[in-house]
Amino acid sequence: MGGWPVDAYTNQFLIFMKSMKILFTLSILCTCVATRALAQDEEFESKENHEKERRESREAREKGILERKEGIEARKQGIIYRIEGIEARVQGRMDRIEGIEARKQGIVDRMEGIESRRQGIIARMEGIEARKQGIIDRKEAIEEWKKAREERGRKIEE
Repeated sequence: MGGWPVDAYTNQFLIFMKSMKILFTLSILCTCVATRALAQDEEFESKENHEKERRESREAREKGILERKEGIEARKQGIIYRIEGIEARVQGRMDRIEGIEARKQGIVDRMEGIESRRQGIIARMEGIEARKQGIIDRKEAIEEWKKAREERGRKIEE
């Protein structure tokens, strides 16, 4: 049993060194695992961020398409309103022309009424004149009848 006491220390030192080596290896392994876990976590976050960016990009694109469609629809509606405005303006002009025509027709009708009234007055005057002439003719007929009667009466006396 006689050994060198240094051997015991050396033995302990070797055991200590082995345990240190194991600890060092474990710490390196832990560091590697932790680094790998960090890398995977960063990669996962990167993928999540990428997916989030893609989703936001897609949503923005869809929103842009929707807004573009709404813009096109609004433009179509504006064109429809413009066409309706033009049609209303044309209809207004047509109504104005019809109003002018109706006014002209009213003036023509009024003039025809005045002319008809004049004709009525003329006809009335002609009727009065004819009546006067009838009265004159009647008087003349009465005068002739009287003369004829007188002549018959004279002839009878003769």
